[in-house]
Amino acid sequence: MKGMKAKGFTLIEMIAVIGIILVLVVALVPRMEANRRASTDQIVAGYLREVQKYQEMYYGFNRSYADELSDLTSLTPPLDSPPNGVTVNFITTGVSYNRDYCVVAGTAAGQYWFQLTSKGARPVTSAPATGDAPTACDPNL
Repeated sequence: MKGMKAKGFTLIEMIAVIGIILVLVVALVPRMEANRRASTDQIVAGYLREVQKYQEMYYGFNRSYADELSDLTSLTPPLDSPPNGVTVNFITTGVSYNRDYCVVAGTAAGQYWFQLTSKGARPVTSAPATGDAPTACDPNL
């Protein structure tokens, strides 16, 4: 039958399109994972900034810093509980809470543990979030 054209795609065209889609997926998945970890780290850092504000407010009332999270949740307005999956530890070894404080926080879905002192929150790059939480403060951060 002359003049009739075949409709649809050839097998070669379909394989080429599927190959291009696979290459794009393979290239983007690791990048999306890194972005997810970075956003989780920002959630932890944001929560630590709140803890820092509440530590300063607690210091104003008590002339010493809180050494437990429950001390900060008793203030008015109370500090919110940590976001889901976020671990918060108050380090008491080697820290005088009359002059300073040290709080370590992180999540298994993030890249790093974060350390909070009166100087601010910093990632503890020597302690990946997949490992145990640091048990001491690094005064150099």
